[in-house]
Amino acid sequence: MARLPLDRPDARDRLDRTQAHTAPSLHALLLKGCTHPSTYEPVVGVLVDMIPLLELPVIDPTQALAFPMTVVALLPYMLLHYEDANELCVRAACHIAQFTAEKSKKLENLGTVMTLYSRRTFSKESFQWTKCVVKYLWDTYSHLSLQMIAFLVEVLEKVSYLFTDILNLNDSDIIHKQT
Repeated sequence: MARLPLDRPDARDRLDRTQAHTAPSLHALLLKGCTHPSTYEPVVGVLVDMIPLLELPVIDPTQALAFPMTVVALLPYMLLHYEDANELCVRAACHIAQFTAEKSKKLENLGTVMTLYSRRTFSKESFQWTKCVVKYLWDTYSHLSLQMIAFLVEVLEKVSYLFTDILNLNDSDIIHKQT
């Protein structure tokens, strides 16, 4: 990210001229990195830094998948650190809240829950926080539920240390709303 600062218009123009958007999206490659134990945590850091840039075509040519899939990718990590959120989790929650405030009124509740997480003032246990996040994602992105579930299952199978937290996520209505 330091070598190619995508927040600068000249860097984005240079990237667009390379026609990198014809290759698999950067976001899709990063999500794949979330399914490997040795790359999960480093990829989480990159995903957090990319949240403000999710609408760039090189990140997500579809302009539809990056945000909800990023939230789903970060959710297990944020749950893992729910009781003692580290700086990366707080930054993730702040970036998600800011993105939702700028992009859609429908995501306002998700932004509120993320703001509370970032301030460590969500007064309920992690299960309730997870239910809220999943519900608010569902409200806007229900058409992507199969992709979100498939991704979580893949992470569950391959990144075993997140096992407990992902089970809590699956119990929190995303599967029940699918039926």
